[in-house]
Formats: sequence, structure tokens, C-alpha cells
Amino acid sequence: MKNTNGRNTRSNAFMAVEEKDGATLVTTTDIHLARGIGEALHHAYQGELQYHYNPEQNLLRVNWTH
Repeated sequence: MKNTNGRNTRSNAFMAVEEKDGATLVTTTDIHLARGIGEALHHAYQGELQYHYNPEQNLLRVNWTH
């Protein structure tokens, strides 16, 4: 859905950023944003990137390790 300015009205945002056991957990409102963050980290720092998609819940878990 687009607003009168032609921009997408769906908000892609961070819901939470948590530090735990030496890791950072970022929760987003959109699976595409999660994928994009993972791809950006992998591109910038290499490492290992894994995706786990649950179509029943429309949930994407992205795991990046360096």
C-alpha cells in the first residue's frame, strides 16, 4: 500500500536490540529488513550467514557469525 506521496506505508523498523551472552539480537518488523541486515553484515565483514525461514509464521531468523 502506498500513501499519497507514492511511498510505501508499511513501516520497516527495529523492534528491539538486545545484548546477551556476547551476542546481539536484533528484532525487526519485516523479514526483508532482517535479510538485508544479514546481507550487509556479511558483505562488510564476511563470516558465515544462515537463514531459517518458517513460512507458517512468516518468520525469518538470520544468523551471522564472524
